[in-house]
Parts: sequence; C-alpha cells; structure tokens
Amino acid sequence: MVSFSSRIALRRLQWLSPKEDWSIEFIGDHSYRLLRRNIPIVDRFFHDLHYCPCEKIVVGILNPDGEKGRVIVDREGKPTTKKNQDVVVSTYIAFSEQLLPWAFMLGLALGLIVMFVKPLVERFEILTWRGRDVRF
Repeated sequence: MVSFSSRIALRRLQWLSPKEDWSIEFIGDHSYRLLRRNIPIVDRFFHDLHYCPCEKIVVGILNPDGEKGRVIVDREGKPTTKKNQDVVVSTYIAFSEQLLPWAFMLGLALGLIVMFVKPLVERFEILTWRGRDVRF
C-alpha cells in the first residue's frame, strides 16, 4: 500500500508535468522509489516520498522518523542533477499512513451513525409547529 505522503507527492508531480508519466515503485513495508516513464530517478529506495509545500520540492525520506530527506525533484518538476542533496524535512508526519485507515473508518462510522440514528430519533420526538404538537 502506497503511503498518503507518497500519493500527495505523486499527484503534485502529475499536476506539474502531466506528460512525464510519473509513478511510484513500492516494495515491501517501506521501500519507495520514484519513476519517470518507468525509469527510476535515483537507484536507491527511500523510506517514503514526500512533497515539501514550503520549498515546493519532492524528497525521498532517508530515515523512519522523517527528519532527513534527499531532494529528488526540484521546484520546476525536474529531477535534480546534484548528487546527495540532503535537506531537513519539517513537514513530514511519519505515522500518517498508519493513522489514515483508522481516521477513514472513524469518519465512516460517525457518518453512518448520523445517517441512521438521527432519523429514528427525530421520528419519535414531538415537535411544536405553529402552536400544535406534531408527531412524525
């Protein structure tokens, strides 16, 4: 399963340059590699991929806590030519992929509760409308 952060980075690249055919190769638990036209941008795999909105770059996350990253794609949507350009990543949330399914399920459960329980409660309440008691 591709992480939420990687999906955002991929969508940003597809928006910047839609003709480049960007994709992500995912192997195992935490091994991501960015592909352009089915060719890897860099040879190594990263713990995750992340789009930094402040710098407007795509980085490969080097460690599990997400503090260090290596620039893969620059602001214009082009692969970087500089070797080993490491940056400090402050906007990465390391546990986002683990919490996303739970947040989705919680939202779905609350939506279902509101959708099914609210009409039942309203059906048996007595409402006053123009001075008259009205039952549903």
